[in-house]
Amino acid sequence: LRRYENELENVDKETAQTTKETAKASEGFTVMKGVLANLVASGIRKAISGLKDLGNYAREAYREFDEGQDNVIKKTGATGQSADQLRDVYKKVIKEVSGDFGDLGNVIGELNTRFGFEGGELEKSAISFQKFAKVTGTDATEAVRLVSRAMGDAGIDAKDYGDVLDMLTTASQQSGISVDNLAESLTKYGAPMRNLGFDTKESIAIFSQWEKAGVNTQIAFSGMRKAISNWSKDGKDAKEEFKKTLKEIEKTPSRAKATHKAIEVFGAKAGPDLADAILEGRFAYEDFLSLIESSSGSLDGTFDETLDGADKVRLALQGAKADLGSFVSDLMSKYQPEIEAFIQNATEEAKELITYVVTNREKIVGTITAISTVLGTLFVADKASKFINTMKTFSPVITALATKIGLVTVAQQSATSP
Repeated sequence: LRRYENELENVDKETAQTTKETAKASEGFTVMKGVLANLVASGIRKAISGLKDLGNYAREAYREFDEGQDNVIKKTGATGQSADQLRDVYKKVIKEVSGDFGDLGNVIGELNTRFGFEGGELEKSAISFQKFAKVTGTDATEAVRLVSRAMGDAGIDAKDYGDVLDMLTTASQQSGISVDNLAESLTKYGAPMRNLGFDTKESIAIFSQWEKAGVNTQIAFSGMRKAISNWSKDGKDAKEEFKKTLKEIEKTPSRAKATHKAIEVFGAKAGPDLADAILEGRFAYEDFLSLIESSSGSLDGTFDETLDGADKVRLALQGAKADLGSFVSDLMSKYQPEIEAFIQNATEEAKELITYVVTNREKIVGTITAISTVLGTLFVADKASKFINTMKTFSPVITALATKIGLVTVAQQSATSP
């Protein structure tokens, strides 16, 4: 027994020394392992973060792309091949001019509906109206609506929209009148202006002149409409009568007589204002007309001058987003049947699983409890077995002692248990 005790003490000493040396050796390894682990973990985190960012970007690109594409279809109601052609135009436009995808989709749809444009003409006009919106500070979709109405009222051919945009751009730049108000005035007062002999260019010039000179357009036209009505009743040519009236008022020797004449023709409400406008030369629109007649190319010229490096980079990034959104959209269309089938199958399987769990709840709980008990027992036995096998390598004394306290029996039973 004494010999066994001495051997056990020696084992204790050797074990303690080995533990110290192992601790020193492992200290450096632990530091190195920690550094390597941090590096690996950091790399994995960055990779995962990068993939997550890419996934989020792709999802956002698809969402924006799909919104614009849907807006085209909503605006037009197109189906089949017609819808595909409109989508092709949309894909080109969003890479040619910067803007919100949803807004660009609305512009394309509105142009197709109001102007009847398709293909290349639709693409070109959408880009022009988006440029027009950026240069004049208006909404592109609203601009399509207002300009189409003004052109329709004046009988201007749809293909001449570019000339109208140039004229409106120049008029706004030179007078400060908003293009929305100008386009609305062309629609609202177009008919009486034509009755007085003014075409669209002259009307734009007059409205611009009045805006700059402070003429109240609404009051002026209330009087002019009254005069046109009276001249028509008398069988007179409104165009000729208006010219004659302007000359008579201009030549009157006094402001009082000019006002009296204006009231006779235009009525008590508008007469005084129109008399002042005529006497002060605010009906002289020739300078503005000259600007309007030479306005060709003003829209593109102004837009090009506003472009800088940042705008070009922004358009390039938008093009990349458009490509990614289109790519995801194509994938969604291609694998739509498989995705729907997968969702349907998963849904049915989930229903079956839930039904089974609800129906067999007590049985499942009992089974899980039994399995947990068995696994716990096997885990303890397995750990005991590994512990005994490890202890065997240190000393026969430990084995003997372990055997006496019955641990070997446990290890043997666990090794042979099913």
